[in-house]
Amino acid sequence: MHAPSATNATDPADLRGQRAPSPTLAVDCRAVVKKYAGSTPTRPDALRGVDLAVAPGERVALLGPNGSGKSTLLHTLTGTISPTGGRVSLMGVEIWPNAHAGGAIRAALARVGVVFQSPSLDPLLTIGENLRLHATLTGLCARSGRSRVESLCEMLGIADRMNDRVKTLSGGLARRADLARAVLHGPELLLLDEPTTGLDPLARRAFFELLDRIRGASSPPMTIVLTTHLLDEAEWADRIVLLAEGTVAASGTPTSLRAGVGTRVMRVSIEGRRVEDLHSIIRAHGFTASQVQESLVVSPVDDTRAAALAAELARMGCAFSLTPPTLDDIYHALVQRRAGEGARA
Repeated sequence: MHAPSATNATDPADLRGQRAPSPTLAVDCRAVVKKYAGSTPTRPDALRGVDLAVAPGERVALLGPNGSGKSTLLHTLTGTISPTGGRVSLMGVEIWPNAHAGGAIRAALARVGVVFQSPSLDPLLTIGENLRLHATLTGLCARSGRSRVESLCEMLGIADRMNDRVKTLSGGLARRADLARAVLHGPELLLLDEPTTGLDPLARRAFFELLDRIRGASSPPMTIVLTTHLLDEAEWADRIVLLAEGTVAASGTPTSLRAGVGTRVMRVSIEGRRVEDLHSIIRAHGFTASQVQESLVVSPVDDTRAAALAAELARMGCAFSLTPPTLDDIYHALVQRRAGEGARA
């Protein structure tokens, strides 16, 4: 076992040799594995040795398609799913596999707020009734609970809907009320599992504006970890962790992830073409491509080989363009690159 590195406390690569949880991290996951009955080579484990380190005050997006393991990973942080292997710590307290520290684990989880995919409010109660009940359950006294409910509802723009039953609310308003429930007790860490599911683009944008408002009102700033399969939502975060088939495919800021695929990508239209023929031409010029919607995206194309490929595509009458990469391009390129490395191993 090597000695722990002191150069970067938030880099998972520096954590593998340490046994004790880091007191300086809000989230500290090491080699987390989750196996389900029936796992096979074609149906791999939900989590396969995932490392995740989140610094206090950081905003992290776990990005990936359905089945990538992002929700399973988040649920291991909430304590609702027990890993098969590895270690999970929150705010310096090991919550797995430390089975003999129930009081410490409960105290750590009490410092966490959770927003699940579906709102967890009683639909027959009003917003106010739901929030006052939750204030009581989290140990707030009547006076401070009432004050906290009123200030949060004012901040989230639902103060005038306090007497409305939850079942009568729109999706966006129900999400606001559920967010108020999750942060009512002033958590240090907020976990959100695809929180904008079912919301339209305007409601999604408003939800993230409210997250920023809540985080800005907390001191020190609240740590936020969320899961999403929407790339524009992930870009809101300070750091994006790309998950694919239960592993971390890449991690970095939106800017650094873009740098990993170059400053430009080539989009080759597949309209009226055999996709495999286009792949063959692209490979012949030393590139690989991933299909994103109706185009093959070639990256990186920041060298002279791209001119020869562009010339051949032009001779064929094949439409193409050179553009800056989107997060969608980056995700597909990095996942494909990870798959290629796995095939060569």
